[in-house]
Amino acid sequence: MSKKNFKSGIDFLIQDTKNNIEEEKIADKEKNRHQKIKGTYYFETGLLNDAKSVAYYARIPIGEVLNQALKLYLKSYGELDKARDFYNQKA
Repeated sequence: MSKKNFKSGIDFLIQDTKNNIEEEKIADKEKNRHQKIKGTYYFETGLLNDAKSVAYYARIPIGEVLNQALKLYLKSYGELDKARDFYNQKA
């Protein structure tokens, strides 16, 4: 008498659903995540301490504080398009 395989029953359906849900969660995280690049930069000690203070007070990561600061600066920079074009020609 052969051994019965119960993997095609309700357990199999539940396991398959769990796997699909986990794969969808991973795909959603990757889709919604902004592309980030790691770099090493030197900051003035006072500026970095102020950024850390803001991050601690606002309960957000320091990287987010720096991203927000760069976004505000770049919005106010008048010649951003020219700088981008010049940089892209160099590369």
